[in-house]
Amino acid sequence: MKERAVSPTIPTAPHSGWQRDGDHALVHPGGWSIARYRIDDVWTYMLWHGNETQGRFATADAAKSRHAELTGATVSGATQERMA
Repeated sequence: MKERAVSPTIPTAPHSGWQRDGDHALVHPGGWSIARYRIDDVWTYMLWHGNETQGRFATADAAKSRHAELTGATVSGATQERMA
């Protein structure tokens, strides 16, 4: 990885438990978070559980969907809001 800079984009807060954490990330109860990074000149979203990454995703929605798969949560229409 050449570069790991957090995006200046302000995330939106969906209604499924995801809430803003400053200007750079979303957090979810239970220790989950999604943050936007620039890696090798490509913006990507990373899903985290504690200090362990759960993967890179092209969109915040994709990261939320993976969170739902891992936890058995339901992805509602409200979770389709984007961080960017």
